[in-house]
Amino acid sequence: MAARPRTTIGAIVVVLVALSVGVGPVAAGQVDDKRSEAAAIASKLEEQARAIVALDKEHRKARDELQTADAAVARAEADLASASRRQDEARRLLAAHAQAAYVGGGSVNLLGRMARATILDAGARRTYLRVIAGEDRQAIGRLQVAREDLQDRQRSLMQARKLAAQQTDAVVADLAGLEKAMTGQRALLASANGELATLIAAEQRRRDVEAAASRQATAAAAALAAPAAVAPPAGRAASAAPGPAATVAPAQTAAPAPARAAPPASSDSVDATFACIRQLESGNNYKSPGGGAYQFLDSTWQSLGYSGSAQDHPPAVQDKAARELLARSGWSQWSTAPLCGRV
Repeated sequence: MAARPRTTIGAIVVVLVALSVGVGPVAAGQVDDKRSEAAAIASKLEEQARAIVALDKEHRKARDELQTADAAVARAEADLASASRRQDEARRLLAAHAQAAYVGGGSVNLLGRMARATILDAGARRTYLRVIAGEDRQAIGRLQVAREDLQDRQRSLMQARKLAAQQTDAVVADLAGLEKAMTGQRALLASANGELATLIAAEQRRRDVEAAASRQATAAAAALAAPAAVAPPAGRAASAAPGPAATVAPAQTAAPAPARAAPPASSDSVDATFACIRQLESGNNYKSPGGGAYQFLDSTWQSLGYSGSAQDHPPAVQDKAARELLARSGWSQWSTAPLCGRV
């Protein structure tokens, strides 16, 4: 098969094949009603497609925020672990310092000397007491404050992470619901397009029958108008003026004309059919992936002597190739041909 029908969001089209001659009032009304129905469905699908694009942007944004929150939580946890290690190290050093003071005299001897010092040593004594009594506690206090701050940050970031995850889940649910609704709309659009194509095909067949009947009537009229060289019947005066009966008599007695072969489809009829096929196959998009306007398979396209894929070639080349394939294999190469009135 040369082609395969496709339906995508970017290629949702309504079959709007213009008939070259006027159609009956009943058929025209049905076609117009079906076109309006298909156009309304296609419009709703386009609106839903735009909503999907907007939701997809929100989903990506929520996903990025979730990743940012995860990274911030990881950094906070790393900072908290580092602060805990520093605090543990400070406590270990204080414990070692106390043990050394207890075992070897350490700062206790110095405190004794400070206690026996004169008034001139009072400043140094106060400074030393302030240092040994306060700096270690201040360092531990700062570490504790930092630890509590990091814990607050961690709780805040975990809350942000939870909210981002909830937002992501909500957007995903909205996308799923919208996609489900669009599936139903696509089915309605396909049904409307099929009914529209059937109406157009029926009208095309009616026009073909009328055209064939018109050609046959024209040929019959031409045969009746042609003069027939037939001798007058015996017993009738040769000089008598021929009347209407004499004129009709040769046609009545003449041998019937041989049966004529059915004339080939007109160029306008083929063009209308190809226009219908292009709409159903690709939405009349010559750049449509997978085979251009007529959805040629690469193997079929290349068997006609062309290179690459059909969508890489201009419209005129694709139209020419379609006619070549028609001449070679007939309308059966397109699965949509019956919908366009061809078998």
